[in-house]
Amino acid sequence: MNMNHPILVKPIREIPTSMEFQEMAKLNHFENLLQIAQVPVYKLERMPIFGYRMLRELISILETYNLQEILIED
Repeated sequence: MNMNHPILVKPIREIPTSMEFQEMAKLNHFENLLQIAQVPVYKLERMPIFGYRMLRELISILETYNLQEILIED
């Protein structure tokens, strides 16, 4: 697992994402992708405005950098 990839600690506001993803991150106090990835998926799905679309977008971003394996599923 490459937990040291620079994209993981880059501020979310500097990553090309949807406005909805930006709002979700702000609402849930996530500053970077690493903070999101450290939360198990089942807990993410219970957070405000974090639904299937946000999960798909997160996975898509991580897949771009071959980092999808960092998500915690349980």
